Amino acid sequence: MFHEAADPKGRKWENMRQNPKVSVTFVGKEETASDELPGEFSVNYASAILTGKAISVTDEAKKKKLATAIAMRHVPQAGAEGTEKYYQTGNKGIQVWKIKIEKVTGKARNKQDYFNKIKAG
Repeated sequence: MFHEAADPKGRKWENMRQNPKVSVTFVGKEETASDELPGEFSVNYASAILTGKAISVTDEAKKKKLATAIAMRHVPQAGAEGTEKYYQTGNKGIQVWKIKIEKVTGKARNKQDYFNKIKAG
């Protein structure tokens, strides 16, 4: 897993330099469970927490490749040319961190019904 931070004075960047232990949480498509429990405030969900160590990517070619992939994933409308321009103007401040995953945990509420709905559609 990779993380990109563009502000060298930013909190995330400084925190990962001082203490590389990180955790990242992912939540799958959540939905209220009002059909199952009318009048209650419950949510069917699936989530995962990754814990590991953040390692700065220092190889310039690899850093550019990863930063470009992250940008294209989140701002595809910029296109290759726009992404390249952004990288060239800001690459001195762009830092890419590799997260070396040490542990993955997860949980879900009403997981069988939840995963059946995901498979169906």
